[in-house]
Parts: sequence; C-alpha cells; structure tokens
Amino acid sequence: MRYWPSYCNTFDGNGRNSGAYDFRPIDNLFESLTYSELADAKIQKGSIISKMTFYFEKIDKRTKEMGMKAIVHVTVDQDLEVVKFDLDLNSLPKQYLNGYEFVATFDAKNFDNNQTFYTDSNGLEMQKRILNYRSFYNFTEYWTDAVNPAHNQNISGNYYPVNSAMALKDNSLQFTVSNDRSQGGSSLKNGRIELMQNRQTPCDDDKGVDEHLNETDAFGNGIRVPATYYL
Repeated sequence: MRYWPSYCNTFDGNGRNSGAYDFRPIDNLFESLTYSELADAKIQKGSIISKMTFYFEKIDKRTKEMGMKAIVHVTVDQDLEVVKFDLDLNSLPKQYLNGYEFVATFDAKNFDNNQTFYTDSNGLEMQKRILNYRSFYNFTEYWTDAVNPAHNQNISGNYYPVNSAMALKDNSLQFTVSNDRSQGGSSLKNGRIELMQNRQTPCDDDKGVDEHLNETDAFGNGIRVPATYYL
C-alpha cells in the first residue's frame, strides 16, 4: 500500500492542482511513498481455504494519533487459480498541506516486463501500453519546464483507465491483477502494478467542480473504501 501526495498550490490560479479531474503528485517526487506499516498478522489454515489477515496502521506525526489504518484479507482457495485480496481502507488522514492519492500496489519480484503493460479497454480487449511513449506523438517533447525542470508529468501521464484487469508479461510468464471496479492504474516500474483506490485533495483543480475532493461520512471522517483484487 502506497500513496502519492497530491499537488496543491492555492496561489497558482492556473488549474494545475490535483483535484477531482486532475491527478498530479507533488513536484520532484518520482516514487510513491509507503502509506502504512504492518502492525499485526493472523493466519487461518483450512483443508480447502486458507486466509491471512494483515493489520496496518501508522502514527500521524502531526496529531500523534494512530491512523492510516487498513486491513488486508488474503484468501487462498485450492479450487481457484487466483489469490483474492480484500483491502479494507479506513479513512484517509486529515488534510493539511498535501492530499493523499492512495494506490494498491502489487509487486512481482525479479519480473522484467520491459516497461510494457496491458490494460483492458471497456472490458473487451487488452491494450498494450509502453511507459513514457505514444505512437502518434512525442510524449516527452514538452516535458521541459524552465520554471520547474524536475516536474513529474510522467506519473499521471502514464496512468490509464482499468476496467477489469491489468497485466505484465515477462517472456512466458504473465502477472495479472483483476479489480472489482473501474480505476486508474499504471506500471511505473518493472514488476509493479498500481491501482488508485481512494483520493483526497485539499485544492480545487479549477475544472468545473469548484470544490476540493474530500468525501466524508456522517461523522465528518473520510469515507472508508473497500476493494477486492484477484491475482
């Protein structure tokens, strides 16, 4: 579980903030950050089904309160050819300066997909995606920014809609993750699949909503977002 701190500059006034329509991590960050830490684990082993439950939490350095909680249920069924991941994500931390763009990440060790991955198109067929590449124009030509030479447009620029599955290939091996809803996703490093599960941004992106992205429950806390993945 990792996250991208969302970019927010209230003095910009040019619609470059991360918001409901735009996904933009903070500048000079090219690797997502660890969201939470493993606090406990339980294993239940049966003759047909085995289940592992992992509990994650982390102390908020600002409030000194325990937060960033999540529970991951991993189910292995000998009759199925997939491993089921139920990720119960608790409320995202309260916003201060930057927001949280939470991603569920899946890593295959020593897996070389040659910066190439595949996403489904409307659940009908898989589309080949190549990192930092478009066949019909120079994807990196306009990345030069005199004001901010170390920006990271390649992060959001390599995100694609994922309706039901995303896959990596390494010769005869294939690593596939299926999701239970439409999400944004990418493979920004070899062997990794990341899917956006929840977002919370403190600024508006000036694309029409005219409010920052902050969905709360009846008690004013961030909404809980559970999701299921099959590997």
